[in-house]
Amino acid sequence: MAELQHKTPRKPRRTNLRRLPGWHRTGEIFYAVGFLTEYWLICLGRKAAAAAHAARDASLYLIWLLLAPVLELGQAFCTALAGPHPLRQLVPWLAPCAAGVILWAVVAHGLNLHFTLQVEVNGTVVGSVATEQNFDTARTDLQARLAAARQLADSDTAALPVLEPTYTLHIGGTPMTELQLTDAILRASGSSIVEGTAVYLDGSLAFVTVEGDHLRCFFNQLQRPWRAPGQSNVRTAFLHELRLVDGIYLAGSVQPYHEIIQALQSRDLLQVKTVYTRVYQEPIPYDQQTVERSDLGFGVVETIQQGVDGTQQLTEEITYVNGVQTAAEVVHIDILTPAVPEITARGTHLAPGMTAELDGHTFIWPVPQYKHVSRWMGGSDNHKGADIAAPRGTPIIASASGTVVTATYHNSVFSYGNYVILDHGDGYRTLYAHMSAFAVKQGDVVQQGQIIGYVGDTGYAFGCHCHFEMFGPGGRFSAQLLFPTL
Repeated sequence: MAELQHKTPRKPRRTNLRRLPGWHRTGEIFYAVGFLTEYWLICLGRKAAAAAHAARDASLYLIWLLLAPVLELGQAFCTALAGPHPLRQLVPWLAPCAAGVILWAVVAHGLNLHFTLQVEVNGTVVGSVATEQNFDTARTDLQARLAAARQLADSDTAALPVLEPTYTLHIGGTPMTELQLTDAILRASGSSIVEGTAVYLDGSLAFVTVEGDHLRCFFNQLQRPWRAPGQSNVRTAFLHELRLVDGIYLAGSVQPYHEIIQALQSRDLLQVKTVYTRVYQEPIPYDQQTVERSDLGFGVVETIQQGVDGTQQLTEEITYVNGVQTAAEVVHIDILTPAVPEITARGTHLAPGMTAELDGHTFIWPVPQYKHVSRWMGGSDNHKGADIAAPRGTPIIASASGTVVTATYHNSVFSYGNYVILDHGDGYRTLYAHMSAFAVKQGDVVQQGQIIGYVGDTGYAFGCHCHFEMFGPGGRFSAQLLFPTL
């Protein structure tokens, strides 16, 4: 009988890590990472605990500093109570506290006190004002009312009261205005008084009437034609300040309404002034600034910065008197956009050979940007000067400082065209011809290097050029003698 053989299944083979390459190094790395992580966590926890302890100690110390005086005071207070004479022991503590409370109460009361100036006239209190300035203003108004009464009184000036108010400092009381105080003084004077309206002319009392309402209506009628209702830019008033003030006045100073009108009209004091306010904008022209640069050829102009106009807002007041304009004044200017100046550079560099000295005079080449001379003085046709070739419009400058003795058009067969003659003194002169345009006029005083005209071909000329002649005490001479290298 065949014997069946039973095979036991194999267990899976376990991988031996030690057989892996580099197993020892890998283990050391994992161990080091774990150790360092645990170490840093422990250190962090210790530092956090130390910080918490320090914060607690600091807080407790601060609380102790704040409460120590109170605790000491309480301990001393308890000790005093436990003594044989507790009240006597408490006196040194209670007395300063009581004094402080009393001082605080006195100061608070003093700060809340309201002081006024109590005014008396002939021993009678008539009221009070807030300040000495109010008193002075009221006294001035009182004297003005008395003066008006004296001026208008017939003959009984002795019946007018003599009022000299005085004041004393007083606690409490409701202060009056200056006008109220003046009225109260007159009421207390015992004189004959009336309720009326005073006319103040340019700040001074001029008239008193009991027909103030009629006077106001008359003034309004005079101003009505010149008013512009609803237009905030129009103000209407009398040319001379006329102010109506209601109050108490002496009966002897009252004038009839029609007499006041006649007096004002006879002195031409009822002219109506109307002021119109106009707001508008206008440009601010930019400035032109020139700087000299030695790296540019003489006369060469280069724009460094373009000029831009600014903008300003002007407030103008136009004054009319009875409809006729009498004044216009700008009262305020606001710069909305500032102007940007134009900056140009002007060259000052002269090429070698363009400067010459002669008998104490310095001459420079008149067209420094160009030095080609098509013809010098002399030759078969007896040419009288140097023809400096240059494009039309090229600046021509003064060879030396001097006075313009001629700046005109030469009307001749062999015409100079537009030409300029400069007198440099000591018998020296220079001539510049065939200009397309002048930059100076006869009588001008020019400086060396100043532009006097521009190259052209006016007159008897073939092509644009500057015809340049020089004269000395001995007459005309060739510019080539001074500028031989050009």
